[in-house]
Amino acid sequence: ERMKRLQDVVENNNGQLVTLVPPDKYLEGKSASLDGYPSSFNNETADRYVQGLKDKGIEVLDYREYFQKSSLSIQDIFYQTDHHWKIESAFLATHELINYLNEKDSLNLDPEYYYRDINNYNQMTYKKSYIGSLGRKTGKLYSGVEDFTLIYPKYETSFVYDMNHYGQTTHREGRMDDTLINPSYFVNIRKDYLSPQYDFYAAYLDYNCSYAKIVNNNNPTGLKVAFYKDSYSLPLITFFSQVCSEIEIIDPRYYDGNIDKYFHENAFDYVFVSISPDLIYEDSFLFYQE
Repeated sequence: ERMKRLQDVVENNNGQLVTLVPPDKYLEGKSASLDGYPSSFNNETADRYVQGLKDKGIEVLDYREYFQKSSLSIQDIFYQTDHHWKIESAFLATHELINYLNEKDSLNLDPEYYYRDINNYNQMTYKKSYIGSLGRKTGKLYSGVEDFTLIYPKYETSFVYDMNHYGQTTHREGRMDDTLINPSYFVNIRKDYLSPQYDFYAAYLDYNCSYAKIVNNNNPTGLKVAFYKDSYSLPLITFFSQVCSEIEIIDPRYYDGNIDKYFHENAFDYVFVSISPDLIYEDSFLFYQE
């Protein structure tokens, strides 16, 4: 019901609402677990969520279906030590989002297939350097240490990135790998695996903040969009920014402004609501509650 109310507001501002559903780490047909192993029922919750959205006529891009159909193994899609998808998976998800919008709305995003070609990106793999949030809870003797691949463009990029987190602001200008990706995570890498300071996944958009805005200086006529998101979308937004002129980002876990007023007063070509299956509960949808 809240999503339907949000859709009405977005459409009144001449935009479109699209729901993104990232995959859960238990992915049907890809994952295996022991009989009797506890399940959080994330996918069952997500199934009901997706069906409810479709019943209300709300667009859904369900990445679970995309990755189930792919030839990738669960080890290819997810980090062993973290609940997030890999940066490589987020790159593929961005590819699929561009394809989806082009097909659905007859857009012509990335017509030369330039931003979707992995050969146009540097891929730097840091061997045995990463332990994600799950591994930090159990320790490296249980989780092991895994590789992490940083992906960023080979070509020239130019962005302005402004973050606001509980009143503390950050402003950056320059290439994607100096602005949207915080290079300090990869400087003087130490083997302090259990510190969140060395969570390489967080380098994309410099992790979660209450509000952020991206301006792409190289694409002033691109899409103007908003993401209402959790941490799954950090690398996806980073890559998707290349077909946009502006992106505004709200994380409901930290945003303390009036979300109803924000969407009522700001117009976007698209508003993307991207909530991962494990966070589909009431407090993730803090808008148009009545």
